[in-house]
Amino acid sequence: MPATASTAIRRRTVRWADPAPLAVARRAQSGLDFFRAIASGALPQPPIYDLLGFRLVGADPGTARFEGETGEHLLNPFGTIHGGYAATLLDSACGVGLQATLPQGRGTATIRLEVSFLSPILPAMGRISCVSRLIHTAEQVGWSEADVLGPGGAILARARGCFAIFPTENGPWQGEAREEIPAPVYESKDIAWDDPAILRAAMPRMTGLEFVAAQIDGKLPVAPIHKSANYAPVAAEAGRAVYRCTPAAYHYNPMGGVHGGLAAILIDTAGGAAIQTAQPKGRGATTISLAVDYFRPITRDSGPLLAEGRLVRAGARIGLADAGIKDERGTVYARGSVTYLLFALDGGEA
Repeated sequence: MPATASTAIRRRTVRWADPAPLAVARRAQSGLDFFRAIASGALPQPPIYDLLGFRLVGADPGTARFEGETGEHLLNPFGTIHGGYAATLLDSACGVGLQATLPQGRGTATIRLEVSFLSPILPAMGRISCVSRLIHTAEQVGWSEADVLGPGGAILARARGCFAIFPTENGPWQGEAREEIPAPVYESKDIAWDDPAILRAAMPRMTGLEFVAAQIDGKLPVAPIHKSANYAPVAAEAGRAVYRCTPAAYHYNPMGGVHGGLAAILIDTAGGAAIQTAQPKGRGATTISLAVDYFRPITRDSGPLLAEGRLVRAGARIGLADAGIKDERGTVYARGSVTYLLFALDGGEA
């Protein structure tokens, strides 16, 4: 083990509220009243907000503001904050701002999310924010955009989201609409991960395929974000990588379904790993764009999901890959594409 790495296991305990009372509350309130109640603390934050470590702090018609704390639990294998975390923040802000314009009985679900990553998000940045703006709404569809902002206000990532608008009873939400909101029931989960320095030290000495294969075999740990979102690599070959994830209550959004951010995390990971498997020793990659199309809601009843990434092209500086998410029956829930910037790692080949 390299001298810069530690054998100490890192730990973080996450506490979240059962999402069912939130779904009941949303069906009984307008979007604005519901999300203002979450921002004020009158209602609990949705589970995935607590899982990844960000909070809704403000909502007005057409706009929402989130704050998050960067940290080691969000790191990708290269030592920066995983692009899927930013995508989850952006999807949240776009959706909440849109829903804050909707009356009781109307909700949304993400149809498409397009993200551009303008600058790496680093764990040392500390608090970052995400602010959305409504673009346009029609009877059955709406569009929003949002920015992730660094501590000094610099734009780190930008997204545009397209959302379906429909009656809440047609969605994946749980529970009946009623005035009395059930009291939240809290659960907790202990998340543990290895020192990320182990991965950064191993990368320059291995091809991309060797690196991903070593994670599958348990010879190398997975990145912290894998532990936080609870997914793992299960197969890899040149130009292809597969990850498994079983949706749980802590992945849920405010509506009683799995947050679209989980699909974004899986698409980004699987697509990026497919690109990485084609890289020689000493080469790394970072996401510069991500697009996800959502076909159907994911819930706890969906069972284990497989996210498979396939290389489209890997050039000297740019890598492209497609990825899809399906269940064990072959039902497709989401598809997407990623573009990665390729670079030489410290101590690696130019």
